[in-house]
Amino acid sequence: MRKIIRTAIATSSSGDLTLAAADANNDLYLLAIHVQAGGTTSVKVTDGTTDQTGAVPLAAGGQPLGLSHNPGGWARAAAGKPIVLNNSAAIAISGVAVIAVGAPENAF
Repeated sequence: MRKIIRTAIATSSSGDLTLAAADANNDLYLLAIHVQAGGTTSVKVTDGTTDQTGAVPLAAGGQPLGLSHNPGGWARAAAGKPIVLNNSAAIAISGVAVIAVGAPENAF
């Protein structure tokens, strides 16, 4: 049975925020994410080294990044790599992410 991780997103620092630590034996899959910003910034998902999404621009009062549940995952980090959210500016971002440890249904 796969494990599901729900993690809060809350930072005002630029750079990487680890959403799920690396698992030596299992791939990690980003199933859903919602992020709002308190100002102008861009966010992207990486596996610590390789971009898994493009940079998504966010602005205060603007549209949030909202990717609803995708059983196959929006992004994947291979076993031994984390799922990371990169914030391009020192702007407050907040939200939630849902991550599966191990292959979810219909994984790519």
